Amino acid sequence: MWDEKGPLRLIGAGNLYAILDVHQPDNGGTGVYRDGPIVGRITKGDANMPEGTLLYGQLWTGPGIPLELDRPEEEAVIARYTEALLPDGRKFPVCIVLGNSSMKRWEKMPGSKPGATILPRELPVSAVGRWP
Repeated sequence: MWDEKGPLRLIGAGNLYAILDVHQPDNGGTGVYRDGPIVGRITKGDANMPEGTLLYGQLWTGPGIPLELDRPEEEAVIARYTEALLPDGRKFPVCIVLGNSSMKRWEKMPGSKPGATILPRELPVSAVGRWP
């Protein structure tokens, strides 16, 4: 995660939020998602990951992705972003996941169906040192 200006220090970055996928229309703050490539956008960033940064990655909606291992009946989704495009045009490889520092996935909302998972449009994201 280096360029001519130095490293992009993300581990320990706090309180990052992103629109999960910029291609998803805003339906009252929620969206309907499917497995596949996504392009997120940072809406609340910090000095290393400023607002407007685009995140390129992949979304998995299940089935069989538990929210927590001891609660398999609560299905979740996983998103991993592998590249960041900063507003100034610099690109970096990243390891950013959907969720906060303790939960690296997100629970599906009621009404979700196979192939049509309902989620909030904007969610917390976290930098990780390796994929969970």
